[in-house]
Amino acid sequence: MLETKISYQYEKWDYFVVLTFVLTTGTIIWFHYLSPGLSLSFYFLIATINLLVRDRKIRLVRNLSFYYCIYIFIIALLGGVLFYSHYVENATIGYLISAISSYLIISTYSFVYFKKILTNVVFYITLIGELVFILSEFDLLPLQSIVIAGDVKIIFYGYSLGWPNLFHRFAGLWHEPGACQIILNTVICLHYHEFVTWTWQKNQLLKMIIIIIGVLLTQSTGGYFVFMLFMLNVMFGVKFKYKHAMFLKLLLFILGGVIIWHLYHSPIIQEKIFSDENGNESMSKIQRTTENLAMFQMFLERPIWGWGLGTHEQIEMFDKLDNGGCSNGVLYMLCSWGVVWFFPFLWMVYRNMKQMYGHFFMIMLLAFFLMQSNERYLEFPMSFIFVFQFKREGIYG
Repeated sequence: MLETKISYQYEKWDYFVVLTFVLTTGTIIWFHYLSPGLSLSFYFLIATINLLVRDRKIRLVRNLSFYYCIYIFIIALLGGVLFYSHYVENATIGYLISAISSYLIISTYSFVYFKKILTNVVFYITLIGELVFILSEFDLLPLQSIVIAGDVKIIFYGYSLGWPNLFHRFAGLWHEPGACQIILNTVICLHYHEFVTWTWQKNQLLKMIIIIIGVLLTQSTGGYFVFMLFMLNVMFGVKFKYKHAMFLKLLLFILGGVIIWHLYHSPIIQEKIFSDENGNESMSKIQRTTENLAMFQMFLERPIWGWGLGTHEQIEMFDKLDNGGCSNGVLYMLCSWGVVWFFPFLWMVYRNMKQMYGHFFMIMLLAFFLMQSNERYLEFPMSFIFVFQFKREGIYG
């Protein structure tokens, strides 16, 4: 009850905090164009002020999330002194700031309250973005061009539409559709309890439908597979308290199976998996495969401590192995910090997934790693939702 009173008292501020949380998760204008250093510094400032606003003094919640932040700081410190070459990028500092700031924010809120605000923020971003996307497809908007790291990006007031040509796919505020689906699918996955019990608050289902439409408009193969795994988990977890519960569950399985079948046989997934050798999808697949093999090779060469995050040796090996994209977030972190990072990280995600999703949590664990294998997004705030613990007053529901 106390949490609820405090939450409503500072609700406007909380919306600002969560909006900053979302914008710092790799949005094209706020994070890339403004610069990662400035956006992460502002994010850390807001996370620190948030403690003062809500508690009048800085009080750290000493849970597993707190000790994980200390642990990765020790990894970065010891690795830099004992194992890694000198740093040429600020990737390590960026990851630490993002992780610590996300811990400060996530540990301040209950899961239910944070989910509500996050859903509302992402809903409005998605709703406006879908209107922008549809109008841009009919050439009804005056588009703008900006240059980020030498690449020309086509935008409309922060909404990403292509580089250098139109995507003809929904990307929202993020640099490409594959990144957008991570944010949208994350919000969808947080509503497992609502899907299983089919209990929705006012307008909550409508917001979820708009966000799901956003996932479909991304036309992201990885995004479709993640959504299919989530629906599969819902089908296993749903419970009907009616006389004909078994019949209703069978009907749901059939309906869910039809939806999954249609998603799998959609042109987007079929072209990605079974593309022609000379097609654009084939080139994309070859490039991603090359990048994945390069990072996996680097991990095998230094499996314990890795090459360091943003070190001279890591960048040199990336250039040598023609890995310019680092599009797989899991492999990127594995080749950077090795198993000393991976196993504690896996334990944190495993533990939270088990609490969130119950008996069939392994399906969602697979969905999480599939989602993070599509883009280098493990270092961004949204990904820490499944890593860090919320305030214990709330339950996962």
